[in-house]
Amino acid sequence: MNQLPNYRKIEAKTDADVITNNGVDKCLNQNYEEGIADFNQALRIHPNHIVASFNKGLALIQWGYSEVLTGHDKISSGMDELAKTPDMRKRFLNELSSELKDEFSSLRYLD
Repeated sequence: MNQLPNYRKIEAKTDADVITNNGVDKCLNQNYEEGIADFNQALRIHPNHIVASFNKGLALIQWGYSEVLTGHDKISSGMDELAKTPDMRKRFLNELSSELKDEFSSLRYLD
């Protein structure tokens, strides 16, 4: 499996640089949603800010991966605790699949 690249910080010369670096700090603390919001703000100030764009893409990937792990935990606990029969398991998995699909769809529409 390939490893994702590291977030990039930049020497803060502009407001967009400062905001981008703040977003990196948030993402390094696994606060992806706020980090992405910072990258979006930097991109509104400077639409071609390459470092903000790079970091936003990386954060979206990592946030999505975090959501998959959360979904996996729900499946594991749900199968053990909630879904005792095959029909219950199938219904539970269908509901969870729908939830995860909706979650990933919403990630595409973040600005």
